[in-house]
Amino acid sequence: MEYHYWTSKTKTLLSYLINLLAIILAKLEGSDIEELRWNTIVDRTVLERIRPLENKLHYQIEKLLRTNVSNDSALNFRPDVDELESSEDEGEESNTGVYKSTENRCRSLLRT
Repeated sequence: MEYHYWTSKTKTLLSYLINLLAIILAKLEGSDIEELRWNTIVDRTVLERIRPLENKLHYQIEKLLRTNVSNDSALNFRPDVDELESSEDEGEESNTGVYKSTENRCRSLLRT
């Protein structure tokens, strides 16, 4: 339900603003504004009727936001020590246990 609420509110607000700008443009050009005025009145009425619903949902929205923020706290982003590899493993071949740099491997390939 909330998804439809937010999309309808956003679309109505956008339509209202576009109609207001169209009224201003029509007045500058000297055109008729009755149809634009009616559309603006309809959008404004919808926005006014949505406001009590938004007030009813305000507590639930704030509650969801607070739980989401508490779950994303900085402590949840600490590294997992068990999954870290030691720095000694970098660059070693697992089967021989002898370190061979990448540079030496590339030079041997270039000589052939």
